[in-house]
Amino acid sequence: MFLALAGGGAKTYEQTLIHGFDQELKVGDIVETETGNIAGKTKNATDILINSCDNMYERDCPRVLLIPVYKPHNHDQNQMKEVEIRGFAYFYLTEPMDGNEKEIKGEFIKRTGQGFELDEAAERGAFIVRLTE
Repeated sequence: MFLALAGGGAKTYEQTLIHGFDQELKVGDIVETETGNIAGKTKNATDILINSCDNMYERDCPRVLLIPVYKPHNHDQNQMKEVEIRGFAYFYLTEPMDGNEKEIKGEFIKRTGQGFELDEAAERGAFIVRLTE
């Protein structure tokens, strides 16, 4: 299952994973998902991202992904049709995918980024900077 953030299809999914999603997502949004075998496209995209940066502390390191944290919204038998975004987290890709595996290896990290603070957002490691007096 993957979030259908940039339209359907494995190629679109791959490009979104590599380049990011260019529309605003926020806590409470309901997002459609797509099912199917995307292991090959995921491996291609993670290989490109992992080879693009050696240090997670580089500000624009493509290996650090901002991902939505969600809860199921519209679940039909064995397929999750939609999810509700509950918060955001940063995930650092630690190693390439093995050709026989279908999972991404990495670790969740705490990091600040751009965005807006919402009280209903689940705290998952994605933070913003807020100036106060």
